Amino acid sequence: MSAKRTSQPTADSVAVLVIESSKFERRSLCRLMRAAGAQRVAEAANLEGARHLLAVRQWPHWLLVADPDRLGEDCLYVLRDLAVEQTLATALLLTQRRQPEAEGLRSRAAQCGLPVLAVMRKPLSAEQAGTLLRGLGQPAATATKAPSLSRDELNECLRSGRVRARFEPKINLQSGRPVACEAISYVSHARYGEVPAAGFGHAMAQLGAQRVMTATVLRDAAALVRSLRAKSLDAKVSVNLGYEVLSECGDANALDAYVRTLGVAAADLVLEIDAGRHAASPNFADNLARLKLRGYALALDHPATTLALDNPAHEHFCEVKLSWPDATAAHSAPEHQSLAAAVVNARKQGMTACAVGVRTLADLTHARQAGFEAGQGELFAASMLAAETVLWVEREERNRSFADRAQTLNQAS
Repeated sequence: MSAKRTSQPTADSVAVLVIESSKFERRSLCRLMRAAGAQRVAEAANLEGARHLLAVRQWPHWLLVADPDRLGEDCLYVLRDLAVEQTLATALLLTQRRQPEAEGLRSRAAQCGLPVLAVMRKPLSAEQAGTLLRGLGQPAATATKAPSLSRDELNECLRSGRVRARFEPKINLQSGRPVACEAISYVSHARYGEVPAAGFGHAMAQLGAQRVMTATVLRDAAALVRSLRAKSLDAKVSVNLGYEVLSECGDANALDAYVRTLGVAAADLVLEIDAGRHAASPNFADNLARLKLRGYALALDHPATTLALDNPAHEHFCEVKLSWPDATAAHSAPEHQSLAAAVVNARKQGMTACAVGVRTLADLTHARQAGFEAGQGELFAASMLAAETVLWVEREERNRSFADRAQTLNQAS
């Protein structure tokens, strides 16, 4: 185990960085953190300021305190990037939302790979902050947090074949129907058990192992496709691709050649791509065009509820995936309108709007309130192994067939 992993953080070794646009609230939070026992407190008015401060002030462990609702749509992804760049960083997310919506915020953070200490409702008291800071210095408390693999540990798991994929249904937001199963990578570790992507994102970036990870997930996705086709089930399987996998000339050809060795067709897969700020890269755009030409369905993995109409890279995509907890947490009229506008813009660009994480009919009720025509039906969207996914797809197909027959009988009568 590397030296970085052997020492536990203590309250004295944790530096707090408060990221808040409002000067009054920022200073109040800084005073509160000092009253809670933090020895080192820094402040930043925005995410760019936080990035600059973290670059010039080196510290073993940072606690990033932020309210995502006040910092913009992509805040969680930027915080994730900041955490990956540090030796050790954890986020304390503050919110004015109610408890169910606060849990939705935690779910969103987990989906994008941000390590979260806690999600707390405002106003935060000094006693609550003190408990959290003391918890960072207690070995028992840190042991209960989600494990984070070191570079060497992840490398060993990759070499021993312990990186696998689970699958989560993806729901069409217009129809309410399941349309695919998304592959979610995890590591099966001898000591920690199942470690989600949030627990090895930093190590993967250090290793530069994105291509190896993608190949591993594609292998499991192909195995699921073959199981589905053996039972004459036509559900597609989607796989996430980062910019790194399509950043070089010839990456599309290499990816297509690898998929063919797995014995599945391009039409069986949906490639979810986080274009982000790299969408203008010539190599990236060329690789997207080549994958589309070879018959792959390309989905835009979009972190926010808004969707711009003026991005030329969108012409390659047939689908956009929005983060469903955004919809669950959309409790005000402007947020409902923003979510509905994203789906309308997707339709204007010829894309279907989908989401993962739709777990209950209550979620579909939120969708209807936002202006969608959500379908009815029993939904089960927990993360599943391949065999469980096949059974789930079979059940959904039976339910769909029964509903279609019932509708036909009603029309005939």
